[in-house]
Amino acid sequence: MTACIVGWAHTAFGKLETETVESLIIRVANEALDNAGIGPDDVDEILLGHFNAGFSPQDFTASLVLQSDRGGMPWLPASLTKMMTTYVALRQVRAGRATMNSGLVVSQRAARSAPSKMGFRIGTVVTLDNALKMIMVKSANDISVTIAEGLGGSVENFAAMMNAEARRLGMSGTRFINPNGLPGAGQQTTARDMALLAYAMMREFPEHSLLWRMPAIRYGNRVMRNPNHLIGRYQGADGFKTGFTCALVA
Repeated sequence: MTACIVGWAHTAFGKLETETVESLIIRVANEALDNAGIGPDDVDEILLGHFNAGFSPQDFTASLVLQSDRGGMPWLPASLTKMMTTYVALRQVRAGRATMNSGLVVSQRAARSAPSKMGFRIGTVVTLDNALKMIMVKSANDISVTIAEGLGGSVENFAAMMNAEARRLGMSGTRFINPNGLPGAGQQTTARDMALLAYAMMREFPEHSLLWRMPAIRYGNRVMRNPNHLIGRYQGADGFKTGFTCALVA
């Protein structure tokens, strides 16, 4: 297993000094790795950066990077892909092409998605608001496909929308082929690019920050907890998304 951790300090840390923030991120990262049973020799990337309030994705290369090792090396995005799915959806809402209350229908293709999933029956209708919570907290692959088909017409069209946004943000090492991150030929990203995306989401959509810092969601009698156990445990840890895959980068 290979671990890729992206961490950064930004205005959410308030008046904490840079050294304190750096120490905090490293401590949190090491504890998360330990809890996941990942040893130091299994870690390929820890990228830490300190960005000021005026930072924009285009300024990333000029930002103060506290530590970077192979930040541009290609990796499989796994469920971090759902960050871009969410970003594209929120931009569609802002453009007036959808609303958070838009109804999305679970198709046969969506229902056949591999876990992790909600397992809804074909024809089930979910709102975009609930769908985004399901993919960011539960990491539901079937609902990611539902979003893609509802907003893009098809998985393939939505993937093209994702890649267009990646190019616009300067994510030069990233290519998506689906909205959920399940392995497939050509799908890849880098630690640097995921840092760009995460910051773009925080900067452009602060009103939706609950999506990447929500500790759990409830569906009926089921309570589905966010696998990002740092949320709620460390002051200043405000997201983002976890992902896991056993596949290898070609």
